Amino acid sequence: MLMREPSRLENRFRSQLTIQPNRLFYLEIIRVNYYSIKAIRRFDREIVSSYRIELYARDFGQPSLRRSMTFELNITDVNDEKPIFKSNYTFDIMENNQIPSIIGEVNAYDVDQGLNGQIKYSIIPPSSYFSISSIDGIISTNISFDYELKREYNFQVRARDYGKPPLESITYVKINILNQNEYTPEFEKKIYRFSIYENLTNNTIAFIGQVKAYDRDYGDYINYSLNDNENLFTIDQNGNIWSETIFDREIQDEYQLKVSATDNSTTGLVGSTTVIIKIK
Repeated sequence: MLMREPSRLENRFRSQLTIQPNRLFYLEIIRVNYYSIKAIRRFDREIVSSYRIELYARDFGQPSLRRSMTFELNITDVNDEKPIFKSNYTFDIMENNQIPSIIGEVNAYDVDQGLNGQIKYSIIPPSSYFSISSIDGIISTNISFDYELKREYNFQVRARDYGKPPLESITYVKINILNQNEYTPEFEKKIYRFSIYENLTNNTIAFIGQVKAYDRDYGDYINYSLNDNENLFTIDQNGNIWSETIFDREIQDEYQLKVSATDNSTTGLVGSTTVIIKIK
């Protein structure tokens, strides 16, 4: 085999090129002094969006001349990340709300860029009770709710990006309707009529009769009380009225009481009725 040492002129036109970081890129010779830059592995723009590449060139002349250059390699985004909700959502709203009323906001994020990272929100399936802003995920009411009819609503919200093809994810939303004390206790009768015999000596405390009130607010219970003649009569929490003394018809043959029913709410709404007790 014959070998020839390159002349000095030939060495001047021969070069060597190296690249950094060489753990990510390598050079492939196309022809003498021409190279293509190749990647060793796949890139993820969401982890690293750009790389700084340095090239070092030298010839084989005497003396050897060297030169370097640096450039930025930007990783182009593809729609490979779907929108993500951090959690499911629970909101509360008081019944008898105004229309519309803002309930709350759901939020998803998408680490893609541009249209690939822009999100639009929608309720699925579409709801006649609620609406959502497609831009910012704010949920509003379309109706006024009644706790006594329904106390909880559940639906899904979808976050979809504008990529091609679009990617999406789902979150679950629960709406609790809170009870408002809107109803006053009502008695079954406007006037109750009872009677008791005079001169009951066997037992001073005698049962006279029962009044009954109801409250259409869910969960309310009722406290009964007498507004007058409390030294002669008592009432328990079941609405039972009892005598506290022995009556004499010749002194007084009839008593009229006002009975109140108060619910257990913080506002304490009160209903009332009249009780007429005849002494026989």
